[in-house]
Amino acid sequence: DEPGSVVAEIARVMRPGARLLLEYERRWCLDIAWTLVSSVMADAFGYGLRPAEARALVARPWRTGVWVDYPGYPRLRLFTDRELGAMFESSGLRVEQAWGIHATTNLIPSPVLHRPRLPAALRPLYRALRSADSRLGSSRAMRAIPAHRVVLARKS
Repeated sequence: DEPGSVVAEIARVMRPGARLLLEYERRWCLDIAWTLVSSVMADAFGYGLRPAEARALVARPWRTGVWVDYPGYPRLRLFTDRELGAMFESSGLRVEQAWGIHATTNLIPSPVLHRPRLPAALRPLYRALRSADSRLGSSRAMRAIPAHRVVLARKS
């Protein structure tokens, strides 16, 4: 429930110069929009939130992360890049590199992608989106719109 404390504890037990590789889900990604769409369509995509709950995710201050409860997952924290950067900085971790993943693949709602078997009609689309993600590499778009970010940080 206190991600800042978790980052601080990880940093505390790291040796000076050690590196941390962390992947996190970003607050501002298409999943937030898909959650809202799904909620008004009788949970068509399987996020499990009622319209009021989905609207509350969008209505919270833009500069803060949010907690979400999706069915089949433990409680999930969506972070802003600035928020996680501040946690790293206050814990003595310096970001050396950051990159995004799942920019275009997020055009398909996550609960649909995480089903035991992707519907046959979506498989070619998913392959094409995966290929687009690969081609985007470290472009500006991949830094701006990915659903997840990977950060490599070093302890001072």
